[in-house]
Amino acid sequence: RGRRPARPKTFEELLNYGAVLHNRGDYAQAVRHFLQALEIHPRNEGALYCLAAAQARAGDAAAALKALRSAIHANPSSRAQARRDADFEPLRSATEFQALVASTVP
Repeated sequence: RGRRPARPKTFEELLNYGAVLHNRGDYAQAVRHFLQALEIHPRNEGALYCLAAAQARAGDAAAALKALRSAIHANPSSRAQARRDADFEPLRSATEFQALVASTVP
């Protein structure tokens, strides 16, 4: 009998498996795993950013913008990363997204 793979449990396992699911295009399941990772480390910038990207791809613009705002608050360099990240393509034309990723340097 084949063994079922172990379910991800640690923060790192949840985050890594969420990234695998995201890369496969299973955004809903990726979101689920990123949310579980954030239950362990609620302010982790990497997990917040991944969550925002998966939510954007899944079509949940409001949730994606909220998570991206939190990621940028945790690590302002996320702003520049999001500006060029194809995962945020569905949000590009949104005024709130443009304001979030706008350069803070005058």
